[in-house]
Amino acid sequence: MTQAPVARAEGQIGFEITFGGQVYRLVGADPHTRKDGRLTALLRWSTFCPDCGVEFVTRSSSTPKSLNRRCDGCKRPGVPVGAGRPS
Repeated sequence: MTQAPVARAEGQIGFEITFGGQVYRLVGADPHTRKDGRLTALLRWSTFCPDCGVEFVTRSSSTPKSLNRRCDGCKRPGVPVGAGRPS
């Protein structure tokens, strides 16, 4: 997965990135205070769950190394997208 240049995207609502073939659209940013006291922003991204198709929002730092691929109802940590659910 290639790291996208999202640090400059902050404030550019509608900016899109692709991670692992999944498109994420920037829908907002929320102020956040880090553990060390520094102020930063958490970016909000909208995408569609590859399992059920529902649109959901996930958050990341301004330079994400990964993003949630599935919605809360379908989340499966450690299982790659496309692996399928057991019948």
